[in-house]
Amino acid sequence: ADMQSEYLVMRDGSAILFPPGSFDESILDVIDRRIRNYATLIKTYPDIHFYVYYIERLQNTVHHPLADTVAAPENGQYYDYFLAHKPAALQVEKFSIESYDDHLKYFYRTDHHWNIEGILRAYNQIHGMLEENYPEIPAVRQYEQVIEFDSVEFFGGLARKSYQDISEGFSVVDYALPPYQVFENDQPITYGDSANYLVGNIPQEAYFNHYEGYYGGDKALMTFVFEDTPDRNLLVIGNSYDNALLPLLASHYHHTYNVDFRYYTDFSLSAFLAEHDVDDVLVIGENSVVFGSERYLIRR
Repeated sequence: ADMQSEYLVMRDGSAILFPPGSFDESILDVIDRRIRNYATLIKTYPDIHFYVYYIERLQNTVHHPLADTVAAPENGQYYDYFLAHKPAALQVEKFSIESYDDHLKYFYRTDHHWNIEGILRAYNQIHGMLEENYPEIPAVRQYEQVIEFDSVEFFGGLARKSYQDISEGFSVVDYALPPYQVFENDQPITYGDSANYLVGNIPQEAYFNHYEGYYGGDKALMTFVFEDTPDRNLLVIGNSYDNALLPLLASHYHHTYNVDFRYYTDFSLSAFLAEHDVDDVLVIGENSVVFGSERYLIRR
C-alpha cells in the first residue's frame, strides 16, 4: 500500500489486506501456557462456565491470495494445535473463513473488523454456544431490515493508516433493545452513538471511524445492566471486535462486564470475582486474544 506499512491492496482496489501470517514454532509454547491457564481456571472455578469464541481471519488461512508465497505460512496451524490440546471442559466455537469470498462477505474491505454480516453471524453462533449451559437464555433478538447509510463513505482503519483513497458503505441493523444502562468504571455513559445514526444525525467529517462511532470504542472496564432479564451475569474478555456485540449479548443477562486486557497490567480474576458475581466467562477474539499471546492470559 505504501512505503511505511505492511498492508496489501488488491489491484482492482476491492480490498486492503494484512499479509499472510507466518508459522513460528515458539508460539506453540505460548499456546501451551494459555491452555494450562484455561485448565487452571476451569478447575479453580467449577461453578463458572468458560467459553472461547475464536475469530479466524484471512491472514491465518490458506485462502489468503498470497498464502503460497510465504516460506512457512501459518495456515491455521495455531488454532488446530489449540483445539487439539485444549481442556475438554472449555467450550470453543469458531468463526471460520472458508474462502477469500468469505472474507469479503463478513469483514470490511478497508478495515480489519467484521461488518454487519459478520456481526450477525457471530451473535447467532455465540448465542447458541451460551444456550448449552443457559437453557433459559432469552431468544435471539430479531431485526426488521439491514439499514444502509447512503450518506456514509467509510474509510476503514486499513485505508486510513495506508493513505489509500478507498472507501465502502456502512450498514447496521436496529434490534430495538429494551432500556439498559452502561457504566465505565462505575460512571454512567452512553456507549456508541447508534441512536443518533438511526435518526440521521451521522458524523460527516472525512475519514471518520464509523465502526467506533456507531458501536462504541475500547474501554478498560464496562458494565451493562438490563433489568428485565434472568438473574445471570456474564464477563466478556476481548478487544474491539466485541464492541459491536456487547449490547446484544448483554441483553440476555442481568449484568455483563467487559474487560479489555490492553488497559491492564495486573488484572486478577479472583479479585474481580470477589466484587462481581459471574456465571459465564466468554473470551472473544483472534489468535492473540484467544491463545497466541500472554497479554490475554487470565491471571487468577
